Amino acid sequence: MLGPKTAEKVTAGKSYAHEMRAHKITIQAIWRLLLPQLLTYIETEHGDLKKELLQAASSGSTDDLCSLLSCDEFAAMKDSFLVANKINSNFRY
Repeated sequence: MLGPKTAEKVTAGKSYAHEMRAHKITIQAIWRLLLPQLLTYIETEHGDLKKELLQAASSGSTDDLCSLLSCDEFAAMKDSFLVANKINSNFRY
């Protein structure tokens, strides 16, 4: 789907839409694999953070969700998630 000259074509303006679509599909596929693992980790290790995330996501305010995702508590949880999954060969992509 992505060839070795993809970045060159995009920066040159050739087939920009196709390359960006391929990039978005790749990112979406990675998140479909990682998100369930992340949510399970949050549920087992950080129950309060899960409640806050659900509340912020259901509030309809992107500002609430963005501020929660950029807080120090979420950053620490994300770092511990990455460390915990470093030994899992299925986690690496």
